[in-house]
Amino acid sequence: MAKKRSAGRSQNSDIQFGLNKIQLFLLSCGALLVCGLCFSLGLMLGYQISGVSLKKQLPSKEQIASFIEQGQESSFYDTLPDAPIKSIKPKPIAKAKTKTTKQKTKPSAEKTKNYSIQVAAFKNKKAAYGLRDELKDKGYPAYVSENSQGNTLWYRVRLGEYTSREKAQQVTEQLKKTTKLKPFISP
Repeated sequence: MAKKRSAGRSQNSDIQFGLNKIQLFLLSCGALLVCGLCFSLGLMLGYQISGVSLKKQLPSKEQIASFIEQGQESSFYDTLPDAPIKSIKPKPIAKAKTKTTKQKTKPSAEKTKNYSIQVAAFKNKKAAYGLRDELKDKGYPAYVSENSQGNTLWYRVRLGEYTSREKAQQVTEQLKKTTKLKPFISP
């Protein structure tokens, strides 16, 4: 590796180092190996300090059974047809008495279309009413409607009756931001 040159009889000597292609390749591979090892050890140490497991944890059989018992299914959008729905109307909430002035309104010739927001659908009645109660606690006008499809009875959790699609869309967007639900507007 090192070559020693002597310039005649002088006592000054110059030492020069040179690497051939194989030596340069081996040195580069060694440096990459050391960098990769340091990176891997850093990751392992970081995971150990943060407490994150490197193995994916799968749900237990009890968690899966609980999920199924609650009737939570992720594909209900695909399985529900647009069929007539038997609905259970929520009880009206008593409002504080205030003075109101009567305004004259023009009777419209065409029927107004009402929109509702479907939040979820369950096979389990208890799960549907549980979600309805949670939404009511948050101030949403939630109710449950029943729809039978073949031999299966579905409990649909819905919100209000909105006279404009724009208002229903606003509520839908607000619900998407505040919950993990995926509601959609239904005429």
